[in-house]
Amino acid sequence: MMMNLENCFSNIYGTDNCPLQFERNMGIILKKCGGTPLLILKMAGHILGRGPMRIDAWEEISSELNCFRECSQSESLHSLHQNMFLSYTLLPRQLKDCALFLAGFPRGSIVDIDVVISSWIAEDLVASRSSGAANVDELINQHLLEPVQTAADGKAESVRVSSLVHDMLAKISYDKGFYTAASRPVSRLDKTRLNRLSLVSENAGFIADNNLISHHTRAMILYSCRGVPSLSTCKFLRLLLVHRCIDFSNANLKSIVQLVYLKALILNTPSVTQLPRQFHKLQMLESLIIQDSSVTKLPNSIINFEMLTCLKVGEVAFPSGIARLQKLEKLEIFDVGSSVENAVKELGSLYNLRVFSCCWGLSTIKQKDDVRIFWFETSLGELVTKGKLEELTLSGGNESMVRILALRFFRFDTMVKLRKLCVENQCFMIRVPPFTSYYLRLAHVSVSMKVIEAEDVTALGKLPSLALLKLWIESPVSIEFGKDSFLQLHRFFVFSDALELGFKEGCLSKLEKLHLKTSSEVQVLDLDKVSSLNALFVSIVGSCATIASAIATAVNKATAKCKGVRVIIMTETIRDEAGPLFGEV
Repeated sequence: MMMNLENCFSNIYGTDNCPLQFERNMGIILKKCGGTPLLILKMAGHILGRGPMRIDAWEEISSELNCFRECSQSESLHSLHQNMFLSYTLLPRQLKDCALFLAGFPRGSIVDIDVVISSWIAEDLVASRSSGAANVDELINQHLLEPVQTAADGKAESVRVSSLVHDMLAKISYDKGFYTAASRPVSRLDKTRLNRLSLVSENAGFIADNNLISHHTRAMILYSCRGVPSLSTCKFLRLLLVHRCIDFSNANLKSIVQLVYLKALILNTPSVTQLPRQFHKLQMLESLIIQDSSVTKLPNSIINFEMLTCLKVGEVAFPSGIARLQKLEKLEIFDVGSSVENAVKELGSLYNLRVFSCCWGLSTIKQKDDVRIFWFETSLGELVTKGKLEELTLSGGNESMVRILALRFFRFDTMVKLRKLCVENQCFMIRVPPFTSYYLRLAHVSVSMKVIEAEDVTALGKLPSLALLKLWIESPVSIEFGKDSFLQLHRFFVFSDALELGFKEGCLSKLEKLHLKTSSEVQVLDLDKVSSLNALFVSIVGSCATIASAIATAVNKATAKCKGVRVIIMTETIRDEAGPLFGEV
């Protein structure tokens, strides 16, 4: 099917005629669109978005399509849908660079959103974490990124580039000299094109050595490589990302302190056990992400990173002086039990914190727990009443953390900014706090409890913005959901040894996905009353064949009257949705 000139003019001008001064350029643009209706409509929308038209604007649009025509004729991109490439071509320059940067991540990998945004910031592609998040949303809208894990508000927490899009971006990136990627043994790369380098191993024979780097290199991704190139050679390096490189060790970290322009350091390798003492030399560091390592303590020099906005380092002890980190927006995971007492006091002065995660590890200072509890509670109070805290996670099985939860912390009446609250990993709450009056924005709640009572369910059901709820209950659960509760809930997870759930007409009016996890018994009554439900996931944990069969029978009976509900029954444990730095597909 072809679309003629009149169709295109009608979409742009609301008339069948094109102004004479634009007629020649319009003809060129239509020819380059190949008469494809979808492309012409998309181009018409793009032209409209440019505002009042001028001759030079039309010529700019025509020039943009030159790149589209050349790339669509390339053999390596022959199988790509034209609209996908046009989505890239019509992006603003800044978003194009953000998209091209994604070609440096391994094909088919799942990438944590903090890794993506921290990398963009290090390369000056975005100015802040908020603008980075906005760019992620736009690339998802343009179908150049796929969300893998999403938060209660629909924001992506991890993303993936589809294979087809990755191939397209890799080709464009290489042609433009934006990124150079190697995934198999090579003797030498063109060092004039090594501003950004991605070394991704496809086999055990790929050894990363000094032939593959240049002193001009400003961004480097090392993924499952053997050997480590001399990092001190890359004096202008701004981003270093190392994932599962077996030869990367503490000795390599010592050479990193010479990279004074480094803005983002992202490590996911178990061979790293400690950070170097001279870490303070990295004065420009803005993001430090260390996952799956054996690091348990941060060096005292960490307090010198006054530019730091993102600090994700696992369960670690913090030194005194963290009050200097005033630009910090994300902090994970602060070990209250092992950190020095002064660090616990200073925590409350980090008013720019938006995301905070803490645990109470195995403290060796048991006699001072009461004092530590006081200062920790005081600091949390400061963060939620005077700061910008939006997401809070408390974890750890230490009795001291349970005592904190039993105190007055959740009575603060100024926690109106809190959007996410997680109390998990053997940190059991005694009761659900009286949320209703204060937590108006709370959209994500994940809590562990010994027992859940009817009044606890009532308190949760009255949260006006609650969209995602996870309950880990140690004892058997019996819950009946009434009308006019959980009005905004979209996803519901319940984990307990034995589950009994009942539903009344009109309840959970927006629930789409229900996840159940149990080891012994499931009974679900009147599930057909939840009209919006489209998927039921049941995980059977460590049970014998007889019990598993009984659970499956009960689930099938409960869904017999449900129309359009997809039922998935698994015998393995449902993993938490949070993934590693990269996850293989």
